[in-house]
Amino acid sequence: RWIVDMAGGSPAWPLGMADALPPRVTTKEALLDRYFAHTENCKSCSVAMANLTRARKALRVVSLVALASAAAAFARNAPIKLVVVLAVLAAATAAAREFMGGLVQKMKVGPYPPPRRPPSMMEAALESARLAGA
Repeated sequence: RWIVDMAGGSPAWPLGMADALPPRVTTKEALLDRYFAHTENCKSCSVAMANLTRARKALRVVSLVALASAAAAFARNAPIKLVVVLAVLAAATAAAREFMGGLVQKMKVGPYPPPRRPPSMMEAALESARLAGA
């Protein structure tokens, strides 16, 4: 209503500026995109994502080597403690890699439904005053 009453029906665009708004984003993927909206352009996030990707590749190698070593140790009748330690190492590194994959995914796509902004202190004070006055 304010735009109609006070601004003449539309925002006061600077002279020479196109007054058309960008097209409305309607797909869920575009609305929740976090990579192109933030991560790609943020130095901290892009470095963190590159480091996570590098660490995931290293963990994949460690996990596969530990798994292959556990299988070889079992086949050669090595002490069972060694086989168990290698198998646990393979599982732990695989779990860490998957956890890091979840972090990478969070840097690419936001949660659904998107979180709402928490009320400000002023809004909370106004609401509590309104409730107290009732």
